[in-house]
Amino acid sequence: MRMPRARAFFRGFRFWIAATLVALSASVATTDTTIASKSSSPARATHTNDLPIIIEARELLETIEQLRVEYVELKAESESAQDADGKAVAELQARRRIVDRMRAVEALVANVLEQQERGLDESGFLQETRKLLWALDRRLPSFIDEVSSENA
Repeated sequence: MRMPRARAFFRGFRFWIAATLVALSASVATTDTTIASKSSSPARATHTNDLPIIIEARELLETIEQLRVEYVELKAESESAQDADGKAVAELQARRRIVDRMRAVEALVANVLEQQERGLDESGFLQETRKLLWALDRRLPSFIDEVSSENA
């Protein structure tokens, strides 16, 4: 019973990723021309880096990286576990890191889009966000298959 629900969640998330990629790609052209036409002073750049939204974006990137590291460690722990219980616990924790990472990427995308709406220079986060989305999009089908087969 949990398998169809999980599948529906991930299908919805995959749709969200695709829609977000399209929105971010469309915003790149606008951002590139806007950045080229604006002249920014060093004083403004320093002030902009102190904005809560910019700090939040940096913290989200750090969180995403930390979750990736934890996932890799948990997968290694799962593969080296000698007992079934230890393996199951490590696998469950690894899956939770993936879901937490997806949520953090979703929050980062919302942050970058909000930066753009405010007229801030989001280009420092745009490329990294795009890479994270592409990585999720490539890995999502195999993750869904893995979770579905283990739940079955």
